[in-house]
Amino acid sequence: MRLGNLLMVPGVLMVFLYSCSTPKAVLDLPEQVTQVAEKITISGVKGSGFPGTRRKLKFDQGYTGQFKNGWRLESSVFDQAPGGMFSAEAFKRSVLSNYGLDINEVSEKTVDKFQFRLSDGQQSLVILCKQQTKSKSTNYQYLEKREVSILKKESSSFVAIISFLQDSLAKGWRLEMANNRENPDGSLFGMLQQGLPKENGILTNGIDSVYISPVLIKSMGSGKGNDNTAQMPFEMVGGYDFKKAGQVIGVVNLFNPAVWHFPSTEGKDKTVITAAATALLLRNR
Repeated sequence: MRLGNLLMVPGVLMVFLYSCSTPKAVLDLPEQVTQVAEKITISGVKGSGFPGTRRKLKFDQGYTGQFKNGWRLESSVFDQAPGGMFSAEAFKRSVLSNYGLDINEVSEKTVDKFQFRLSDGQQSLVILCKQQTKSKSTNYQYLEKREVSILKKESSSFVAIISFLQDSLAKGWRLEMANNRENPDGSLFGMLQQGLPKENGILTNGIDSVYISPVLIKSMGSGKGNDNTAQMPFEMVGGYDFKKAGQVIGVVNLFNPAVWHFPSTEGKDKTVITAAATALLLRNR
């Protein structure tokens, strides 16, 4: 088997193995919704690079874009004696270390900054993005050979500032996504019970607001037909929908990069929705 695809969400790495072809994620959306949608596939959103490097973003219709990679900073702090040097927890760790098992509490912080430009042929936008993730986990290492890390607490925030280049008087938009979750037991079972992180967000220009909600993956296929489609054994976010005044005006598919517009999407909102969707795709690059 070969590695078919890989999806990153804050604090979680999901790897899917398939014998051949690109996996296809089917989002859990009503069929009548997807039938009336205008789908725009996007490429060039996967893969990072050195700070300052650029590459084209390709849309199969309507748009052009260019991505510029920014700085990604990571830091880790190990606490070998949480609770104090003479606490019961520190004593337990000291005893276990004599048997080759080292237990550390690890606090991690990651900040990722990037930007891109987008044009629909009439107006051009620049989008500045920042993803920040903080987590606490317990790290177990046996005889400096085998290592397991159990996530106990995580918080993430994502902000994208969308500005119009030609029209300085046009109201800019701000996209905000946030996630906070705890797993005090630090067990894999706790993670499975809670499911993977489900973020909610808002896209606003101070006058109009669009609310963003997660869309789960209904099934996963090998891309070779319905016979190879399997139902998901657990909940996993595969995209997000954009709602304005209670109506869906856009959907982004994170696994098979694409944005969908709907008849309810006003012309002036389409480019902003496309920019927000592209920002979410690049966040998971």
